[in-house]
Amino acid sequence: MNKIKIAIDLLQLLINNHDDGDSLVREGELKKYCLNKHNYEPKTEEITECVDMINSSEKTKIIIEGWFQNGGFLGMISSVRESKYVTEYPISKLSQIIEIFNNKINNIHTEIEDKEFEELLQFQQKWSMMTIDEKQQIAHETDRINNIGAQYYNQDNFDQAIKNFKMALKIMPTNNDALKNLIICYKYTGEFEKIDPVSKMLSHLGY
Repeated sequence: MNKIKIAIDLLQLLINNHDDGDSLVREGELKKYCLNKHNYEPKTEEITECVDMINSSEKTKIIIEGWFQNGGFLGMISSVRESKYVTEYPISKLSQIIEIFNNKINNIHTEIEDKEFEELLQFQQKWSMMTIDEKQQIAHETDRINNIGAQYYNQDNFDQAIKNFKMALKIMPTNNDALKNLIICYKYTGEFEKIDPVSKMLSHLGY
């Protein structure tokens, strides 16, 4: 999952938990939040990278990472430790950083959309000059990979399904079945912001 999104989620939880001038988020709380929102549970090292990214954005320690002793038994100290993320920065500052990161995501999406649409247009030009044998070979290969993606989709393995649908589109960007399948997967994974550019490509193809 995009680390910028995890960073935004951490900042949002810090805002939600803000009280008396500071805020604290436990590792387990963030992981549960990401799992519910994105169907993805980040690893501890991924979260640490996100904390570093947030701090680097302002060139200061906005968030300090530490440890909790997680639970215990009959007064005994538990050996299980859980990360904690603490900040004394005001909600207004945390909200500004979220806005900056959201703009980064939007810019990345725009660049990807423009590149993918340009690849589709270039492919259409090449397609018109291909022989029947070349077209059949490309169509067979893109359908084969799209069908593998459909198998993963039927197993509820949406990450692998998306990878295969994208592979099918690399071979043949005009594969409308792969485009439609991507939209279905993005709905299941909650990545609604990715649906519109795929829909535009389908619309361009007349679907």
